[in-house]
Amino acid sequence: MRTLKFNVKGQILRADEKCNFENIVAGSKNYLVAEFNFDREWLPYKKAAVFINEGAEYPVLIDGNKCIIDSDALTSTWFYVYVVGQNGNERINTTSVGVRQVLR
Repeated sequence: MRTLKFNVKGQILRADEKCNFENIVAGSKNYLVAEFNFDREWLPYKKAAVFINEGAEYPVLIDGNKCIIDSDALTSTWFYVYVVGQNGNERINTTSVGVRQVLR
């Protein structure tokens, strides 16, 4: 498995600059993991990562701080991700990050 790391500070999502985002090949299944480092603001929220591919959204619950990236999001040159948090009737969203993939 390969892990892509992201940092979440408030409503800002960023790719972790220490993580290698090079040469990700489209078409993977149950291989790519997204790992999120959340600031304290996110503690009370249930979290989901939303992966976007060609306008379609694929939400995945974040277990602890990780989730497997939905394979339907991994079929084109780019996919995007943002995080949603829910605590009762309160909801928080982050900005999105694009991840480039190499087509097979």
